[in-house]
Amino acid sequence: VLSAILYCFYVNDLFKILRMNGTGCWINSNYFGIIGYSDDSFLLAPSLDSLQEMLNICEKYAETHNLTFSTDPNPDKCKTKCLAFLKSERLIRQVNLCGNPLPWVTHGKHLGNTIENKINGMKRDIMNKRATFIDKNNNLIQEFNFAHPKTKMEMNRIYNNHFTGSPIWDLFSRESEMLYNSWNKSVRLMCDLPLQTHRYFLEPLAQTRQLKFVLLKRFLSFILQIENSQKTLPKLLLQTVKRDCRSVTGSNLRNILLLTRKDTVEELVPDDASQMNYIPVMDENKWRIAMINELIDVKWGKTDIENLSDDDIDAIIEEICTS
Repeated sequence: VLSAILYCFYVNDLFKILRMNGTGCWINSNYFGIIGYSDDSFLLAPSLDSLQEMLNICEKYAETHNLTFSTDPNPDKCKTKCLAFLKSERLIRQVNLCGNPLPWVTHGKHLGNTIENKINGMKRDIMNKRATFIDKNNNLIQEFNFAHPKTKMEMNRIYNNHFTGSPIWDLFSRESEMLYNSWNKSVRLMCDLPLQTHRYFLEPLAQTRQLKFVLLKRFLSFILQIENSQKTLPKLLLQTVKRDCRSVTGSNLRNILLLTRKDTVEELVPDDASQMNYIPVMDENKWRIAMINELIDVKWGKTDIENLSDDDIDAIIEEICTS
């Protein structure tokens, strides 16, 4: 339990040495050259020479404190990797740590999140987690094909909607929209509804907000947590990017402002996502929701309607959902 805290205590002097050395990235007068989380450390450098100097300091610190960095001539076995954020592709000279050259990669994983060497570098992560969501959703439908749709949707919500890392996604990107569409399809499949079912059925049937608004609320909660944090660097970084629409965070905030019609990002709160409308149900169509719920109950044996076969019920459901 104490390992993460003790590790931070053990390497605290390394952070101090790098800060005193001054090599690495700065924002105004604040040092961003090294960032640590648990037993992971990230070096951020504006040039190859500064990165190599920082690696030399880390190597010397490891030697004097009986630490070992994971390096290996084989890139597949080397846990310490380098990403370069370039304007254009070019050959990059190698940097060395503990006598071994470090591999240059285009993406890497941290805490289950895939980070690419691009400004908007989480698109691969969204697609990976979309594929996992679809796979787990299909497995759930197959394993619990006998269960009532409400049971399956609740299980899906609990076990298959975590989407770690989503607060740093571009939540309005094409990849995110594909994920939201996959969530829509999952509700149709779990309820055994036609794939052409109108979207305004989905939230009432799932009895939860559409995934887009769930992730928007998480994003706004993440922003609020940083603003209320006592950590200086995250708060400074947020202040730097939240009004810059070239950043993912700034772009997300601007798009949320457009949806909420508020004037400034300071006015945004997590509950704003709960107030947004997905596809509103027109008054003349509300009877359809109640009837579909009743027909679903009939189909899964929760209630009964005389003189209606399964084919009759399917035909009625298709007519109501698609007409």
